[in-house]
Amino acid sequence: MRVLELKLAAILAAEVVGLDRLLQERPETLAALQAHHHRLIDRVIAMHRGRIVELTVGRTLVAFEVVVDAMECALEVQRGMALRNKGLAPEQWILLRMGLDHRDVMVDRGDVSGHGVDVACFLRDLVTPGGLCISDQVFLQVRKRVGADYEGFGVHAIEGLDPPVRAIRAIPRHTASRKRWWPWRRG
Repeated sequence: MRVLELKLAAILAAEVVGLDRLLQERPETLAALQAHHHRLIDRVIAMHRGRIVELTVGRTLVAFEVVVDAMECALEVQRGMALRNKGLAPEQWILLRMGLDHRDVMVDRGDVSGHGVDVACFLRDLVTPGGLCISDQVFLQVRKRVGADYEGFGVHAIEGLDPPVRAIRAIPRHTASRKRWWPWRRG
């Protein structure tokens, strides 16, 4: 008998930007990406108690029980990728874009699905290469606990989900401007 479990989880969706182009132009990209996973990404995910629930060549979906762990993991991976790209020509950079949401998901034999996954993937697709976009659900929990600054990225209607999701770009403090942004204030 199959048992579906409804669970609150932080879902981090990550994608390698322009992977098809990178693989065509530089066949060694696959080995470099595997090295990034082995030496950085997988270690950081484990350190922050994340569980990889889906992994393909260019995309990773990770579930966390604690949203602060998910946020710290995402920021640390992005900082690590920036360091790993340092010294390379821009056309050789491997850049990730990430989306993070926190809401109910359905768990079936280890597979995770539902609105939390949909929103995380939607947010991932909004952000620029090397960036992290979070939902207002995440923002409210991490704003005072994680070293980042925030910029509004608009309110977006997602099919099948009500109310719309407020998207927020998270910027690590060492690269962020001093401007503070709060979603309930205009401007």
